[in-house]
Amino acid sequence: MIDWCRTYPYDVSRHYLSDFIEENKAPTPVGWHLYEDNNNFSDHTKELRAEMESLFDNPLAYMGVWDYFPGFIDDLGPHIDRGDVENAVIFMVPSGELTVTLHDPITKRILESRVLCSDDIMILNHTKFMHDIQGVGELVVFGLTKDFDAEMFFRNDGKYYTRNKLKYNVDDLRQEVLDLYPSDDKVMTFNYFPMSKGHTEYTWTFDPLPEYMKRIIEDTTGEVLVPDITYLSDFRDTGTDLDIHKDPRWNSLGRVPPKLSMVCLGAYTKVCFWTGRNGTKLMDYCLYGPGDVITFDHTEVFHSAKSLLPKHRKINMQCYSYGDESVPFVVQYEDWKDKYGPWINDFGVDIDNKALATFMTFKDYQIVAVSSISPTGAVTVYGYDYSEKSDVAHRDWAEDNGVELEYKI
Repeated sequence: MIDWCRTYPYDVSRHYLSDFIEENKAPTPVGWHLYEDNNNFSDHTKELRAEMESLFDNPLAYMGVWDYFPGFIDDLGPHIDRGDVENAVIFMVPSGELTVTLHDPITKRILESRVLCSDDIMILNHTKFMHDIQGVGELVVFGLTKDFDAEMFFRNDGKYYTRNKLKYNVDDLRQEVLDLYPSDDKVMTFNYFPMSKGHTEYTWTFDPLPEYMKRIIEDTTGEVLVPDITYLSDFRDTGTDLDIHKDPRWNSLGRVPPKLSMVCLGAYTKVCFWTGRNGTKLMDYCLYGPGDVITFDHTEVFHSAKSLLPKHRKINMQCYSYGDESVPFVVQYEDWKDKYGPWINDFGVDIDNKALATFMTFKDYQIVAVSSISPTGAVTVYGYDYSEKSDVAHRDWAEDNGVELEYKI
């Protein structure tokens, strides 16, 4: 399913666009009342353009302004744009109030409307969905260049994630969470892989997660949260990136549930899903902001994250669930010898220290099979519960690393 638009909280007024427009608009406009592109972008819009390019991780083709003055009639009516130089447009309304309406492309019946003013922005899938604009105000339009992947961006649910809107006021929840902030001795710092170099995360565990917050998140996601392992990730005054990684299914604290729901309480993040640790191929991505809840299997799919507006305080609640998992899961540990050697030895297996990769298969959170890939590509499997999922994991690893596999089961 493809969304026709997305809206995000954003303080447009701090850029003083109305004054700039009044000083620079054409006295007798034909078409745009004001237009800039790469040939004549102004210094006044430099900071705003930089934030939009950062937020949507894509260059801008132009900035144009329409003046919807009292009595203005938009001759276009409900329409679908050609998109000659852009793949999507960003709308903002520095003064007044405008309503953007989605129409049925055949009957032109109204399907949905969104109201824009100076405290939010919209990104519109304008070449795919019929829309019109009404009201009184200034409409500022930024075009995202043809490099922008609109089809991937506007997916409601991606191939590897689901997106939901929080069923609660995000500003209220943010404040209620911050009111629970513990003393410094209960806040842990996290600044090693997969954190990018020089970045730090401050994290603490809800003890316990208030019941009403649990209900809000479960109602939003349809997931049943695992008790006692909901965290707050607070990046404070740093823009924080995560390198490509896949989280383990087990650590020193015990088993790790496969599904992670990120409840965004502040800032904007682009999360990407990859075929392998080296980012050999981007499979999917999504942008999430305040009020978005993104759920994905953080133990099955390699993923990375990029902060899009580093000056904004990034805060996420991290909630975990088991979903509908009913089959054995398989994990690969590159550092198996140092961290997981004793587990494998307890399973009764002696793995060659030269093994390129070692996989462990769990069922009901118990090891039921261990497999390794030798420098020659030979796959050796120990244990009785070798699954199709194990085979897929081996082949994915081999494809990422250019290794031909030979099975010895």
